[in-house]
Amino acid sequence: MGGTLQLSPTREISASDSWAYAPALNVTGTSTPPATDLGAKVKFSGQTTGGIGPVALSWSFGDASTGSGVGPNHTYAAMGSYTVHLNATDAVGTHATTTFTVTANARPSAAITTSPSPADVTVSAGGRVNFTGTGAGGTAPFTYGWSFGDGLTGTGNSTSHAYAAAGTFTVRLTVTDAAGVLATSNVTVNVTAGTNHNTSGSGSSSSTPYLLYGILGAVVLAVIVAAVLLLSRRKRTPPASPPAPPGYPPQGYYPPPASGPAASPPAAPPRTG
Repeated sequence: MGGTLQLSPTREISASDSWAYAPALNVTGTSTPPATDLGAKVKFSGQTTGGIGPVALSWSFGDASTGSGVGPNHTYAAMGSYTVHLNATDAVGTHATTTFTVTANARPSAAITTSPSPADVTVSAGGRVNFTGTGAGGTAPFTYGWSFGDGLTGTGNSTSHAYAAAGTFTVRLTVTDAAGVLATSNVTVNVTAGTNHNTSGSGSSSSTPYLLYGILGAVVLAVIVAAVLLLSRRKRTPPASPPAPPGYPPQGYYPPPASGPAASPPAAPPRTG
């Protein structure tokens, strides 16, 4: 196990001197966050063990910039992966060095898609709008926050909202990445007076059942009207007369009166025997 033997340079060593043995000097360094965005502040932290204090820390951030102390801050102006060097020097000139990597990403951006679309949507009061947020660039993961413009809010990359009153509302999406950098995007929702049955959250109108109900009602009404007309026609048509017995003229037939002298009654048939 390595260490440092501390001696006094101002006098000779004697048998009565006490000896101080220090453990080997070690240093570690971290960054918060380990990945960052352009222009975002990175917090560095250095820790040492062993050595003979005090211990001084010096930093090289990999972009030609330097710093000192146990907790300097730094921002990167260009995208890339940077190797950070941390050097520790104790009171007797012992050195220890460590390196680690910091990645600088592009700043995040935010975008909104809606259903119904296009982006500037128009719905009737009570209508529901579906929103989907997208974060790009930056340092993942992202969190999503919504302000619907009517005093209500939401979270998550996908959400929906129903507007109770008419008006023009500005919906704002705020995307926050792991480096704490924000990006925003807006969309306008125009809500008109009236009733909109699109409240299922699916983004499509639910008026189809009402259309089917209307068609079914019209068919039923037509059947009823046809039945009434048929019954009315049957009432106006007299029933058919029954057929006359054989040898009799049909019912309703009256022979014309005989002309000339009145006809004599027929002679009685002759008696026989």
